Amino acid sequence: MAMRNLFVGVCAALLLAGCWSSPETKETGQSVSAKKFMGACNVEGLAGPGRQTVILIDPSSLVKSTGGSDFSAKNARLRDALLAIADPDVAGDTGNLAPRELVTVFLTSPTGAAPQLIFSGCAPSLTEAERTQLEKNNSTIGKASDTFFGRGTANEIKEQKEGYREALIASLNVASQAKADGGAERDGGFAQSAFVASIRSATRLYDPAGGMARMVLIAPGAIGKAPSYPNPVEARKAGFADAKNAGLDLAGVEVVVAMANSDRTRNYLDAFMLGSGGDLVAFSNGAPSGLPGPPMWRKTYVGTIAIGGETYPAEARIAVDARGNLVNSWLEMRGISKKTVPLSGMATCRGAGKCDLRSDDRGFAHRFYADRSEAAIGSDGSQPFGGMRRFEMAIDQGKLVARVYDPGISQIGDDPNAKDFRFTLSERT
Repeated sequence: MAMRNLFVGVCAALLLAGCWSSPETKETGQSVSAKKFMGACNVEGLAGPGRQTVILIDPSSLVKSTGGSDFSAKNARLRDALLAIADPDVAGDTGNLAPRELVTVFLTSPTGAAPQLIFSGCAPSLTEAERTQLEKNNSTIGKASDTFFGRGTANEIKEQKEGYREALIASLNVASQAKADGGAERDGGFAQSAFVASIRSATRLYDPAGGMARMVLIAPGAIGKAPSYPNPVEARKAGFADAKNAGLDLAGVEVVVAMANSDRTRNYLDAFMLGSGGDLVAFSNGAPSGLPGPPMWRKTYVGTIAIGGETYPAEARIAVDARGNLVNSWLEMRGISKKTVPLSGMATCRGAGKCDLRSDDRGFAHRFYADRSEAAIGSDGSQPFGGMRRFEMAIDQGKLVARVYDPGISQIGDDPNAKDFRFTLSERT
């Protein structure tokens, strides 16, 4: 493999500006009342899941019905997709939903106005360990959660799940009955769609206290407008260009696409979401599947990174699931342009806050290249970290010590000894 010299300009690479702030929904005047099931959101003695799920549904995927069996017959596919990500049994059994995870469901606007909330609730379920403790009823969990889960018997928890499920499905049912007759579709592709415009119109979709955000997009009509270039490089170029023009800021979230109907748009959508501050972690033509797990622990580290003689404020958000996978983790540097770089890989922890993090083969900063081939490595110094593919991080005593490098890069700039980027961040307390 040929070794390359990476040149990074002062205003160039990794200018990963942005923030973790979340959008706030504006008033839309739409009439469907939101269904809510909030009793399991803050149960004393039970820890929160550290993640929340926001589901955005394009109204064109919802078929108008008279309710009841008519709704079930006409909207079975959409209902099944919703249950696969939000039902405490269906999604809980597959690991798609964590116990007591906050779920909010929005209908986007066919005119591009802000999305309308139709459901908000927390999945009323327990982990196996919590259920065991609750049934013994000799712990703080058993005593504190009596107000919601009763004594923790199977029947009591089943009743709570049924109430949550009924409210969730009813939100779609009512929306299908209230759906207006279809109007004219917007001209243009995915980036110009009313679906994207509606998301952009919102100023908050996530609850700041609800944990890290995961966004699920159920919009086969809008997704179908995404270009399907046979050449993946051209598809990614178009995705990055459209993201820049669309001005959508997802602020660092996992993105799941369901009911896509075609795999041909995936390269475009991966680039579009990445350029918009999102990480496309799952893509399916039917119900969501193969999703990353919820975080078991999460921490934020802040400090500065020196690049090309300039120093930039930086932030690393680290979250690890039960299997040691990095999930919904990001590295951000606030500078001239906005880019948030997803961190994917594995964490090996030894207790007492000591962990080693290693990147996987998803490519780290190289994902910002339209051309993902090895020949392109280091060819664009304006990209985050010049498109380097690897990172190593060590967490100990409240510090995160990082090294960013690439086996194909022999030198950075004019310094023959500069072969990587190194920086140290401190835990935010």
